[in-house]
Amino acid sequence: MFYGFDRLSKSLRVMGERIENKYAPKLTLDAIVTIAEAIDAKLLSDPVEYRIGRSDAVDVTTILSKIDAKIGFKLSFPNPYPSEYGLVTERGIASYRAPQAMFQAWRINQLLAGVDKPRVLEIGGGLGRTAYYARQFGILDYTIVDIPISSLAQGYFIGRTCGEGAVSLYGESSQPNNVKLMSPKAFFQDQKRYDLIANFDSLTEIGRTAAEEYWRAIEMRAACFLSVNHERNEFTVSDLIGSRQKSRTPYWLRRGYVEEIVVF
Repeated sequence: MFYGFDRLSKSLRVMGERIENKYAPKLTLDAIVTIAEAIDAKLLSDPVEYRIGRSDAVDVTTILSKIDAKIGFKLSFPNPYPSEYGLVTERGIASYRAPQAMFQAWRINQLLAGVDKPRVLEIGGGLGRTAYYARQFGILDYTIVDIPISSLAQGYFIGRTCGEGAVSLYGESSQPNNVKLMSPKAFFQDQKRYDLIANFDSLTEIGRTAAEEYWRAIEMRAACFLSVNHERNEFTVSDLIGSRQKSRTPYWLRRGYVEEIVVF
């Protein structure tokens, strides 16, 4: 079920065959350290070290405590699904996607600073981890647009981690403070506006025709758009944005990915 949007997929969990599995705990730890650097909870490592990789000893408990102090809550890694694989911590097993989601939620929170009761929509929500961390930052009105099988996984994840009252499945009546799961068809038929629409690592995977349809909706219904995607598919997010003014910077946590922001 999870193939394509999470590493919990059975065929990806065959140990000893995939380099991503072999190095997953180390990559996850590096991502957590990078978050600490990005949010100014830790000084950047000595530039000389980057020639050969990090050489300083890292204690994950200490790094997580520094992150907690910056973000204002205790970071956790819930594992409602069995066979989670990654970095073992006293706060749960941190898979490689967990720090990615936490940092994405932090960026969303930054971009919405000063917005009262912000409304956020994420196109393609993975397992729902970014929505989970967004709630920790106080961003409660959160909508995920995705295909049914992904929505099924997201509903279970949010229900188990935030409580069943915190999620509204497609077709159910919803409250402003729920994570709302929506089908693509319902999204395009709706006219609701959002303070921020986000997409992480999927908009260029769905085909250009579908991506352009999403982009037209984003232009009409978002105050701000946040994208984190790579540029090795047939088209890029930059192609969709076109001549609109945007910010464009390397993404902190994954080499080869670019963060682009458009304020409408």
